[in-house]
Amino acid sequence: MTLKLYNPDDRYESDDQLIEAIESADIELVRQRLAGGSDADSLDGRHFSALMMAAERGYLEILEMLLDAGADPIFNVRGYHALDAAVSFGHLDIVKRWIERGLEIEAPERHWSALASAATHNNCEAIEMLLDAGADVNLSDAHYHSPLWWAMINDCREAATVLRDAGATLDSNDTAINEFELPPVKPMDLVALSSADRFQDALKQIQDQYGCRFSECSEQPGIYECVESVSPAEAGQISARAGQFGYRFIYTEHHYAAGPSCWKLFPTDDLATILSIMETNGENYGISTRKVVAALSELNQQNPFEILGAGLDFADIRFCESIHDPLALAHEIYDICPDSVEQHCGTITNLANQIDQTRRLYLWWD
Repeated sequence: MTLKLYNPDDRYESDDQLIEAIESADIELVRQRLAGGSDADSLDGRHFSALMMAAERGYLEILEMLLDAGADPIFNVRGYHALDAAVSFGHLDIVKRWIERGLEIEAPERHWSALASAATHNNCEAIEMLLDAGADVNLSDAHYHSPLWWAMINDCREAATVLRDAGATLDSNDTAINEFELPPVKPMDLVALSSADRFQDALKQIQDQYGCRFSECSEQPGIYECVESVSPAEAGQISARAGQFGYRFIYTEHHYAAGPSCWKLFPTDDLATILSIMETNGENYGISTRKVVAALSELNQQNPFEILGAGLDFADIRFCESIHDPLALAHEIYDICPDSVEQHCGTITNLANQIDQTRRLYLWWD
């Protein structure tokens, strides 16, 4: 089967009145325009066909009229066609009728599939309807991604379960599985924590004791930034004092010339929350914030540490005790943060020696 694709170089005869009638759900006018010979494949301003418009809006009666008038059911714009639209917007009555009419639910030249749309939107009913109609559970798109991959990458767990039960498979080395199997991160409510009298009292004591002023971050409510410069010695003292209250004072920016900067006080010392709020990741290596959180949380359980700094692409930690086997740890660190070796220490052995001698570990994803 050859899929009809929209080509901007082609000329299309479109009936603007038909398009307007569909947009306003004027069934009678749609009927009149089609009876008068209007092109059932007329396009709107996005170059979506009339059938695609009816499908995404859930206009079943209009969709039936367009099909009866000869509308092309597999007309496609950038891999997206009418059935995809119906699935994406959850119009199950249209999906049901599409299947009853025996229309194509898979086309070999498609960049996308209705099953992938259902998986992406966690629409389990649509998935089951399409599978019952014969959809290929492992059909890959033009980028070699299956419906299960799309479910996983969008954290659609119910959809993934339905697909797996139907026989969907995925390469075990795919990063989607690695991410999907990790527990979801649920940051603590920092606004509520920072509003508590306990935190406000601690904040006042820290400001009075060390003569520094804090202001709540407008872009990160619940976190308080020190509005004055802080020396390393002062930062250490404030950090220790904050730790006595169960809070964490860390730097969130780092420049090699100037060193740590932008010091912030978190109303918690919860590692997962801090890393999640800072969105610490190594995306250039396919390492998401969730994976960083999981890896460092496990490391913290095995070798307790305190976090000294964290930002979008870095984390600075200091172990509470000497590491029993620093070389083994260095190998583990290299897996999660290759740049800790390749752009910092040079070799895994050097990284192990640094950990052993300083009990410090600087993770940086360039």
